[in-house]
Parts: sequence; structure tokens; C-alpha cells
Amino acid sequence: TPDSGRVLLDGVPLAELPADVLRRRIALVSQEVHVFDGTVAEDLRLFAPDATDAEIRAVADRLGATGWLDALPEGLGTRVGAGGQDLAAA
Repeated sequence: TPDSGRVLLDGVPLAELPADVLRRRIALVSQEVHVFDGTVAEDLRLFAPDATDAEIRAVADRLGATGWLDALPEGLGTRVGAGGQDLAAA
């Protein structure tokens, strides 16, 4: 583990920034995720309930995830969550 160095935000040491500034600019991104019981499409529609399969695929294409999606046994219809397909980043 590092025992020296500095952490900067826009060139300013974090220790010099007010807490409210840090809270507005820093977020926690956990490595643990939750996949709801259902299909891949149903999980993704939690964020855009009216999204069509074509729209979801278009976003997957922009993200470079079409190959991953196509490799799933049932594509968007693959069941995930409890008792469903295990998912892993490719």
C-alpha cells in the first residue's frame, strides 16, 4: 500500500477543499452490484421503464456491450438474479 503521495482534485489537495465541495464532486462506486430477479431487459427497464428492446440494444451497442449481450443464452430475455444466469464482466 502507498505510504506517501498526494490526492488532488483539479490540482488542489483534498485536505484544502471544504467538505461541501468534496461532497458535490465525489461519489462512491461500489464493486458490489445487485441484480434483481427477472430478465436482463426487466433489470435495465428499472431505469427506463418505457425502453424498447431496440433502444436497450442501441445503448448496449454504444457501450460496446452488444457482444456480451448476444453471448447470453437468451439475450435480453436471459433470466438473472436468484436462480438465474450468473453474470460476469467480459
